[in-house]
Amino acid sequence: MDQLRCLVVGNARVEKIVAQVLTDALGTWGHSVEQAWTVEEALSHLNVDRFDVLILDGQDRVQAARAIKDASPGTFVILTTANVSLREVDGADAVLFKPFDLAELRAALPR
Repeated sequence: MDQLRCLVVGNARVEKIVAQVLTDALGTWGHSVEQAWTVEEALSHLNVDRFDVLILDGQDRVQAARAIKDASPGTFVILTTANVSLREVDGADAVLFKPFDLAELRAALPR
């Protein structure tokens, strides 16, 4: 798998822990990873840089996924969630339902 530029977004204390685990795993797999702690911060990153993948773990993730797709249509968006209905998946390229393991994350990454 080629190196991907990844942006991991989480916005609450627990989600920051999950975001750090995701960041560490992606880095171990050889990907370049940055973090953002709010959707606004993620959008700022997208305004100045290109990312292949954005992993969104946090509240308001569905609205955020749509805003991110509008700002950066070529970015592959992965949502991580414990509770999402099928209609809320709009705007995401992949959804990982918690609990998930890192093999599922790796399989969800674009090739």
